[in-house]
Amino acid sequence: MASIATHQLLARLGRTLVLIGLLLTLTGSLMLYALIHHYGSTLSGWALIAPVLLTGLGLGACFGTIFRVTLGDIDPVESGSASGALTAVQQLANSIGAAAVTTVYFHTTGGASASLLVVAALALTCCLAYRLLPEHAAAESH
Repeated sequence: MASIATHQLLARLGRTLVLIGLLLTLTGSLMLYALIHHYGSTLSGWALIAPVLLTGLGLGACFGTIFRVTLGDIDPVESGSASGALTAVQQLANSIGAAAVTTVYFHTTGGASASLLVVAALALTCCLAYRLLPEHAAAESH
């Protein structure tokens, strides 16, 4: 849902759309942390709807736009190699992120709460680095 909506917003917002997605992800993660930390095992599934929806919308906004934004100022002649490099870096970052979150989950007493703090810290780090992205997304090829 978010990735479809972001396609239309991308031309107008550029890299700011990635920041909005990161902020939604950060907010959803912190809401989940607060709920789990406060209620623990007595937490109802219904209480998870809003934070999980926010996190999902944020991730959809980020993942749906990051390729077009990142490749925004790449010369069309170099777009194939740049896209391949971006895919490789994204796969490496996904692996490192998943390893960090699961390592914290399984090797700390905090479990899910500690893992959510890692997700929030990573989202915050990306928020601080978003200005490194090109301002505008790549133009559509058709």
